[in-house]
Amino acid sequence: MTIGQKIRASRKRREWTQTYLGEVTNLAQSAISTIEKNELKGGPDPETILKIASALNDDTILLHYIESNPVYQYVIPKIFPNLNSLRRDPSMTFTRLAEEAQEVLNASRIMAGLFRNANPTQSPDFEVTFKSCMKQMVSIKRAVDILEFELLAVGVITKAWLDDVYERQQHKQ
Repeated sequence: MTIGQKIRASRKRREWTQTYLGEVTNLAQSAISTIEKNELKGGPDPETILKIASALNDDTILLHYIESNPVYQYVIPKIFPNLNSLRRDPSMTFTRLAEEAQEVLNASRIMAGLFRNANPTQSPDFEVTFKSCMKQMVSIKRAVDILEFELLAVGVITKAWLDDVYERQQHKQ
């Protein structure tokens, strides 16, 4: 899949026209068309890709752009040969998420005990304990973000599926 096809597919998923994407990114409709048809000599510049990916809220466009870049494909592996053996592995990311979840569970229990007091801020070491526990709780959000990115990057899920999950969660509350 070319970068233009990737952008077009993402735009179509959002049911946006080229004109609307152009308005949102401050690019002409003809520029969007040229990019989607891969008619731009040398391809679109990084700033344009950033604008489009941001407007479409689709990080996989950025990933595709980087991975299809000749510098990434040919130069980086020669300079950093260890990168050749790297691969995306959602199972490792799920394992890390499970570890983070366990740490969050432990931190939540500590916080629950702390806040059982009538005035928890008067507890010894309140600030240190609070910050340490909150650090663990915030880390799970980052782990989930990484997992989502990995699953999108390997094509296991689509952005639309992910949006549907978040929509369903909003209705659950």
